[in-house]
Amino acid sequence: MSADSPSSSSARGEAGRIVHLCYAGTSGSSRVALDIAAGSACPARHAYVLYGVDGLRADYARDLDALGCRWVFVPKRRGLDVRCWRAAAREILRLSPAVAVLHGSRSLPAALCLRAAAWRLPIVAVQHGPLREFERRIARAVCAAFSALATHTVTVSRELADAIRQRGLLRLACRPLTVIRNGADGKFWSLPPRGRESGAPLRVGM
Repeated sequence: MSADSPSSSSARGEAGRIVHLCYAGTSGSSRVALDIAAGSACPARHAYVLYGVDGLRADYARDLDALGCRWVFVPKRRGLDVRCWRAAAREILRLSPAVAVLHGSRSLPAALCLRAAAWRLPIVAVQHGPLREFERRIARAVCAAFSALATHTVTVSRELADAIRQRGLLRLACRPLTVIRNGADGKFWSLPPRGRESGAPLRVGM
């Protein structure tokens, strides 16, 4: 299932498109990926392939349409879904990317498919963390393989970059590493102030 906004249809032949692959669930990394287009001088240059088990969030679709970004949703079954990763890679290539930005090491299977189909395509691996991913050997191996397949690795914090360097995850790949701190849309993440009854318990949620 896919959707194109009217304003983005004219950009189909546009060269230099940046295509993002991200999970379409409730993860904050997906919201940050959408904020990249919102903060861009040319939002329509960004396109998105979103995948997930529960469908695309309606607010994501509305925001992408308002920005003039092309987007495609790829449904995923629970667990390992090879067909989903292959479909995601095909959709990325169909959008004629100048570069593919893969958000999160869970994108490793899609990176493998992309490398097999278009070995010269620049791929940016965005390592979002969290730091506990590097505590387990399997998780470290996945993160290392993800960056090894990429042309460039981006981390969202200096702490995460330090962990990647200390673990030697880029040693075999010899790939460059850049820190771009996580940005957040204050309008999206903030809530309007609400009155609270005197003596009522304070509830903090995350």
